[in-house]
Amino acid sequence: MGVQSGGFSIFFVSQSPERNLVPNNLPALNGKNSIENTYGTLCSIVAGLLLMLMAILAGGSALRESVTIDEVAHIGAGVSYLQKLDLRLNEEHPPLPKVLAALPLVLHGAHADYSHISWTVSEKFFPAYLGQWVFGEWLMTKWNNPHTTLALARLPMLLLTLVLGWFLYAYARHIGGNWSGLLCLSIYVSTPAFLTFGPLVHTDMAVTLFSLVALRRFAETWQNPSRRTAVLFGLSLAAALLSKFTAGILFFAFVAFALSTRWRPLPGQPIAKAEARASSCPAEGFRCG
Repeated sequence: MGVQSGGFSIFFVSQSPERNLVPNNLPALNGKNSIENTYGTLCSIVAGLLLMLMAILAGGSALRESVTIDEVAHIGAGVSYLQKLDLRLNEEHPPLPKVLAALPLVLHGAHADYSHISWTVSEKFFPAYLGQWVFGEWLMTKWNNPHTTLALARLPMLLLTLVLGWFLYAYARHIGGNWSGLLCLSIYVSTPAFLTFGPLVHTDMAVTLFSLVALRRFAETWQNPSRRTAVLFGLSLAAALLSKFTAGILFFAFVAFALSTRWRPLPGQPIAKAEARASSCPAEGFRCG
């Protein structure tokens, strides 16, 4: 039934007892959601198996690889950070990855002689740059068992590598579905570079993990700003900056993203006030007040 008044037509739709406008296929939809949940669970199990495979391959590689030159300085510096609360060694890199690697060593009771000349002469930057290699070598080969020390120091780095893989799977799955998540994770766990260098006591895996999380949390904070999203974004950004100085490039990414929204609004982003006012006019010939 319709009523015409002043150039506007108003229609009323009456619902008869025989006609039901509410769909009756809700059980079917619930069954479809149940299948999708089961399928998502199976994909998560496959992702867990892939990460277990990576843990075996990368962990076995970590137990067989000899120490690298950077690990000598990073392990010794990390132990001194926790035992002496002194950052004199390896000042050219932020402390977070070194502290994480040194946690199992300190809990295991690693011994370091802080009366050694490599520590006492390292109060200035340039002497400390030379002394860190001597201190790290003595820590690993003279004062402690080298195999146990290296294995314990690489354990947190292996865990960071696995956590990075899980975040890659979760984010790719969120963007492109289950198959996208498994594809990204499969490539990651089968890449020789990650299997070889992931467990090493370097700063690269830590800054990669925390930078990825920071970018994701930045997007969530931009889309749904709240105290929780802001805190998580701040923590992940701080962790990235405490892992490697090159994480400062994230600020350029944030600024570039903010500027890009000025020319290409995101889906769901409010349009400009003038455009909003123009689109609110009911018809041509009416002037918005």
